Amino acid sequence: MFSVMPVCLCRSLPIKAEAVEDKSIYKCPVYRTENRGREGYIFTAQLKTSAKNPPRKWTLGGVGCILDVEGVSDEVKKAEDKK
Repeated sequence: MFSVMPVCLCRSLPIKAEAVEDKSIYKCPVYRTENRGREGYIFTAQLKTSAKNPPRKWTLGGVGCILDVEGVSDEVKKAEDKK
């Protein structure tokens, strides 16, 4: 099952040595293709979550971002063209 992720603003920030770990951050693995594994893995995105949906929920669900899913973007374009 795939759903299209909205466009996100990504930025890098330096990590301070004395920084306290934020409990509302989900460390989401990002893969190049649907083949999850060492070859497809790119980096770990840190996504802010709400209190209603804590990071544990996404970890247990095995949620990850996949940058290239064949055919999914084509379906989104067709749906947008119909509007």
